[in-house]
Amino acid sequence: MISTQAHWTDEQLIASLYGIGPGDDHLSTCAHCQNRLAAMRANRQSMDAVNRSDEPRFELLAVQRRAILANLARPVRVPLFLSTAAATLALCASVLVYEHNHAGTPAKQPSKISDIQLSEDVAHLAGDAEPQPITPLHALFQE
Repeated sequence: MISTQAHWTDEQLIASLYGIGPGDDHLSTCAHCQNRLAAMRANRQSMDAVNRSDEPRFELLAVQRRAILANLARPVRVPLFLSTAAATLALCASVLVYEHNHAGTPAKQPSKISDIQLSEDVAHLAGDAEPQPITPLHALFQE
């Protein structure tokens, strides 16, 4: 008989494996989900068998713990050439990024004015006794 319900997800099958799965009768009607659950049970039983037979002894765990603590206590020494190479690489990368970001920006070109315009501007500035920004201040002091 073919089930019209959707197949259970892995999470639902695992929950069923531990006895807390969905309460519907999908497993009794779906051969596909029954096979998947049977494979999960077989995998769980083989893992339980491996874990029971290979329990580590206390001495082995103590030796491993001492080795880990010894490695943690040992200072890490980085060769000088590695730190120099890393600094050089970082500097080169930053220069490349800077060049890439500023490659399309043209340099500011000075505005081109004619010689006549320049001489008129200089004559006008020389003819004024006071700079332009000060002119509005005179209106404050006139009665």
